[in-house]
Amino acid sequence: MKAGDARACKVCGTQVSASRDVCRVCALRAAITEEASTENSASEPSQAGSISEPIGRRFENYELMLDTDGRPIELGRGVMGNTYKAFDADLLCPVTLKVISERYVGDQAARLRFLREARAAASVRDANVASVFHLGRSGGNYFYAMELVDGETLERFLERAGRLEVKLALEITTQVARGLAAIHKQKLVHLDIKPSNIMVLVEEESIVTAKIIDLGLSKSATGAMLRMPYFLALKAESLHSADRMSEALEAITEAEVWVERSEERWWCAELSRLRGEFLAALGAEETQIEASFSEAINIARQQKSVSLEKRAEGTYAEYRRQKASGSGEPGVRLPLW
Repeated sequence: MKAGDARACKVCGTQVSASRDVCRVCALRAAITEEASTENSASEPSQAGSISEPIGRRFENYELMLDTDGRPIELGRGVMGNTYKAFDADLLCPVTLKVISERYVGDQAARLRFLREARAAASVRDANVASVFHLGRSGGNYFYAMELVDGETLERFLERAGRLEVKLALEITTQVARGLAAIHKQKLVHLDIKPSNIMVLVEEESIVTAKIIDLGLSKSATGAMLRMPYFLALKAESLHSADRMSEALEAITEAEVWVERSEERWWCAELSRLRGEFLAALGAEETQIEASFSEAINIARQQKSVSLEKRAEGTYAEYRRQKASGSGEPGVRLPLW
């Protein structure tokens, strides 16, 4: 890629061809790591302060609290779900409620990831990690309740306070490290530790408490293994963009081997779809291409993942459309996402 033909992605900074509308890194993250997208479920009111999806006010004994306009108070918004300020009618205290996004209610794979997230968070009990104490279902919506943490995110605190005194910075770091140690003790790895996922309560320049509030991107101790298919798929996409299709296919094969060694079977559908794309670009035999797309669709259906099934069916439909048009080219180039 020539320097004059490239631009920097405004989100991640990756060099992107000027002829492409979508950054390959951002697209891949959105497509393959749906649960690894950047959730921001901070336990404080967001700037928007409102929600776009219709949602009931009552979740078992929890009732969403409303702002002055009569709308649920939204604390954070993420890929898997949104968090709200709620009130426990039994214990008579405020809590944070995380509700799975309605677009994932019928998606079994997404639902299982949401349940794993809640159970992982609930297994950690530490003064420097926000506690999860209830998992439930109400009217088709899965949710879990956690403590409502006072204060503000470390991100906002730094924006407001600027450079910190050494003593205060060390105290925050020490408490966050204690929280991470408690998470590691449960054989979990936090993959998204950052200022927006840490709550701090400071009084007269002296830290009172620091808490990690979001374990949505935590993985088991085998997390490094589970992340490997993502990096290999990213490598395959880059090779695809450089017209190095054979090498891209090798990267997908390597990713499939890693998937077989992990517990994240939802990767199988996406990797089969990508294999079909690369085979189509190589001009491989139609039976091979058809088999890859069919496998992707069947795996997604078995996992009851609506999003993966739609993506595989959409790619397969585009392949058939291009084949029917009879462009005469040896390979069929399909949009990756």
